[in-house]
Amino acid sequence: MHALSTGTLKSLFVPGGIWLIVAVTLAYSGWLTLALPALTFLYYCAVVGGMLLAWRFHSSRIFLALLLLALAQQASSLSAGQPPYIPSTLHALAVLVPINFILIALMHERGFTVESIAPIVLFLFVQALTLTVLCGASIRATSLPVPFPLARYAIVVFALTLILLTVKFCLNKKPANSSLVWSLVAFFLAVRFAPSARQSTVYWPTTTN
Repeated sequence: MHALSTGTLKSLFVPGGIWLIVAVTLAYSGWLTLALPALTFLYYCAVVGGMLLAWRFHSSRIFLALLLLALAQQASSLSAGQPPYIPSTLHALAVLVPINFILIALMHERGFTVESIAPIVLFLFVQALTLTVLCGASIRATSLPVPFPLARYAIVVFALTLILLTVKFCLNKKPANSSLVWSLVAFFLAVRFAPSARQSTVYWPTTTN
């Protein structure tokens, strides 16, 4: 039982937990001196690379999770990368992304058929369009503190989702579920530090682990 528990923890924390620790270290140590455009380029490389690997190994769940995070990053950068900031967008992202993660975690792996992928992709784009229209019409603030103070309900949704994803991983020990756990944590940090474009961009590539 002890060996099983040790193996489960190792599977959970490697490699996602290690990548997140590296990202936090780089964000706070000042060792990362790359300019923001270079960090953004690395993020897009990570997203494209992750999607290609997901396609190669027929993992539609990981592909959809990466697509979801890419859409969230665009919404976050538009609302918080440069003033004026849109706090309502960040609150909405902090709720919608965890809920979508739960839906993705509950999906059965069906590969890349049009019948299985198209409705979900359409659903994600409808969410993105709705978020853009509704939050784009909201009142804009001139600045936001770092870290951004998320609403209590958003933190509760994040915590419950993290617990559910961790329990699901412990039950079946699939690497995809471990990736969802750490991607969610990295996403939470990216949104919390969204008003700081550079610091937030350090966390976004970690969401693709």
